[in-house]
Amino acid sequence: MAALKNTLTIELPPLARIPEPLRDAQYVRYVLAGTLYSRGMISGRDARSLTGDDRRAFEENMARYGFPLMPDDEETAAQELKARI
Repeated sequence: MAALKNTLTIELPPLARIPEPLRDAQYVRYVLAGTLYSRGMISGRDARSLTGDDRRAFEENMARYGFPLMPDDEETAAQELKARI
């Protein structure tokens, strides 16, 4: 059985002053993936799925956007090691 994907849609007022980078859906995907991954809320595999990147591109883009390549806490590190097995 395939896992169901969640969809998030954000509707903004027509006159909202949204900074240019936030108008780019791919940028928002990287920020969301980087935030969830760095907080240990999703695995690296799930973060790559969210961005559509392979491992190498994900690591390069996370560094480009200022996110750590590995989460800081021990529990997430253990989860990452388990996911690689």
